[in-house]
Amino acid sequence: MLMYKFIFILSILLTCFAGQGKAADFVEAGISYSLQSDSTVSVAASDDGYSGFVTVPATVTHDGLTYSVTGVDDRAFQSCASLTGVALPEGLTSVGSYAFNQCSALDSVSLPSTLQEIGRFAFNQCSSLQRIVIPEGVTDIPQGLFYMCMSLTSVTLPSQLASIGRNGFSYCSALTTLDLPATCTTFGYSPFNGCGLKKVTLPEGTTLVPSYCFSSCHQLSEVTLPSTVDSLGACAFQDCPGLTSISLPASLHGLGNMAFASCMNLKSVYLPDGVVYVGNQCFYNCAGLETATFGKGVASLGTDIFTKYKNTAAMSLSDLYLFSNALLGGGTGFDEALYATTTVHVPAAMVSEYQTAEGWSRFNIVAIDDYELTGITTLGRDQYSSNIPSYSLSGQRISGSAKGIYIRNGKKYIKH
Repeated sequence: MLMYKFIFILSILLTCFAGQGKAADFVEAGISYSLQSDSTVSVAASDDGYSGFVTVPATVTHDGLTYSVTGVDDRAFQSCASLTGVALPEGLTSVGSYAFNQCSALDSVSLPSTLQEIGRFAFNQCSSLQRIVIPEGVTDIPQGLFYMCMSLTSVTLPSQLASIGRNGFSYCSALTTLDLPATCTTFGYSPFNGCGLKKVTLPEGTTLVPSYCFSSCHQLSEVTLPSTVDSLGACAFQDCPGLTSISLPASLHGLGNMAFASCMNLKSVYLPDGVVYVGNQCFYNCAGLETATFGKGVASLGTDIFTKYKNTAAMSLSDLYLFSNALLGGGTGFDEALYATTTVHVPAAMVSEYQTAEGWSRFNIVAIDDYELTGITTLGRDQYSSNIPSYSLSGQRISGSAKGIYIRNGKKYIKH
């Protein structure tokens, strides 16, 4: 992970030094401009740089000719360390790539309602930027737009936003909330990695939670996935210690490698019957995981799915439910201590096969009861200790004695 971050930052730095902003054609009132047509100009890089608060006019007159200001060139304000604010005029339609790259003092940006396009890394490493409103005409958040904007606390997204690109909000550690519009269903690699997000709802129509999507979101405690999600990419929720439960939709078919690795406080997980594959180290270092239930569709388990780092907290997995009617590989993919402490529940017809299979033979193998196969039973008031945690069908831990259907020890019960 550290190597990935280093390579990514290095690539940004190399790109930044590879070229400068477009040369200016003229300067008026301290702002440089480049000609775009006989009647339009865009803001260009200044030889002297920009500082303080800059208000860009809607029109500018030079040598008796008046031009409309319609854009901001690539790298126009790049590395202007003393720039504190910018107001862009109505009529402006584009902001170029790296336009405000590494403007470390920039804390205020006013974007016009006419804006239609923002280039990649436009606000990369603007570490003082606190809030921004993206106009309605913008439909895509490009690659690295707010990468490492560590003071960003408020972002208003346009109602017709379609996508968020690779590293769009990565390492926005102060960003605790983000309302995604219903139209935003496409996400690039690692869009929210290292964010401060606490709760997230992905819109219906989203089919992929990409690799590293919410990796290292340390405050993330609540995730709502839509009924359309087909797969979770590698490390999608890696290192999310605030995540204690998650409800996975019936549409889900696969979990990538290390999808929930180092979710230290994840207590219970239920994989729907549609899940076919569980990736390598999927629940690696999930020390707090007590119960895991894998549905009937699981055909393959990756390697080392329940292992852990050396010298870290002991694994807590007490019950593993495997509803598949096929003998699953992966019986050797467990932390050594779990063979003595974990009970593996399998269909009655499969007990003998598991008791003699490599790895699995080291566990206490028991048959799944008929009521567990149907998924519902009745829980008497005093049948189990109240100290055993209970969960709603959506995977949320509950307390009290409310009537209803819930899960305890990986089993569904009706509480009268």
